[in-house]
Amino acid sequence: MSATTVAFIAPQAPASNGATGLVRSVTGQPNPRSFVSPDGVVYELVWVTPDTAHEWLYRNNGNRSLRGEVVDKIGRDLKNGRFMENGDAVRFSADGNLLDGQHRLHAMVKSATPAWLLVVSNLPATARDTVDDGTKRTMADRFQFHGEASATTLAATVRKALLWELSLKPQIGRFTASTPEAFAFLAENPDLRDAARAADHYRKAKLLPASTIGLTWWLFNRINPAQCTEFFDRLGDGAMLPKGHAVLTLRNRLADINAQPGRLHEKHVLAMTIKAWNYYRDGRDLMTLRFAEHEKFPQPK
Repeated sequence: MSATTVAFIAPQAPASNGATGLVRSVTGQPNPRSFVSPDGVVYELVWVTPDTAHEWLYRNNGNRSLRGEVVDKIGRDLKNGRFMENGDAVRFSADGNLLDGQHRLHAMVKSATPAWLLVVSNLPATARDTVDDGTKRTMADRFQFHGEASATTLAATVRKALLWELSLKPQIGRFTASTPEAFAFLAENPDLRDAARAADHYRKAKLLPASTIGLTWWLFNRINPAQCTEFFDRLGDGAMLPKGHAVLTLRNRLADINAQPGRLHEKHVLAMTIKAWNYYRDGRDLMTLRFAEHEKFPQPK
C-alpha cells in the first residue's frame, strides 16, 4: 500500500516500508511510540491537545451525524479525569480523511482537555465500513462482567439517578452515561443496588417502568424507608386505599395511561409519581393527577 502524507500534518521520516506518520505536528519530533504494519498502516500513541483535535476535525468529511450527548459524555470523563485508554483508535485514511474518532475529538475541543490517543493512519477508505461492526457492549453487560445482580435494571436505574443528579430531566431520552461515570456513581451510591432489586420486585405490577421505580425508590427510601415500602406495596396491590388516596389516584392514572395507545413521556410519569409521593407524605387527598410542561418539576420531600 502506498502512503500519502496528510496535508495538515508535517511529514516525518518515513518508515522502512514508506508509510508516513502523523506525530510531528504534535511533538515536533519523530514519534518513538509507533509502528507500521506489513500493509503500511501506521499505529501511533499521540498526546493530542484540543488545538490538534480542532485541526484534525477539518479532515472530517462524510462521517456520520454528530451526537451531542456522546460528545458531552466523553467531555465529562475528560474533565473529571475518568477518560481511559482502552485501545479504541482515531482513524485516518491514506488520503488524510478522518474515518473514526470525531466524538472524542469534539469532546477534547469542547472540554479543553488533552489526552493520549491511539492514532491509526494510512488506512484504506473502505476501512470505515467495518468500524463498530460487532455487537456493542451495553452498560448492563459491563455491570454483569463485574458480577452485579439485576444488571439490566441496575444499569437503567444508575442512568436515571445520574440524570437526576445532573439535573438533566428534560433530556431523559437522550442522556448517555459513560462507563467510568456509571461505575464511579454506583461506588458513591451503593444503595442503588437495593433500588434495582426493589424495581425488579415492584415492576411485576406493570404500572411503571423498572428504571422509574428504581429512581423513585432510591429517592423516596432516603427520605423515609418505611413509607417508601408502604407507598410501593400499595401502588402494586391497591389494597385498602380509600377514594382520593394519593397512591390510589396514581395507580388508577397509570393504569389508564397503560391502557391507551401510544406512550406518555417518561418525564411526565416520573413527575406524577413524585407528586403522588408528596401528597401521600403530607396525608392529603389527591383526586386528579397530571403534569404540564409549564409546571416546575416536583422534588420529593
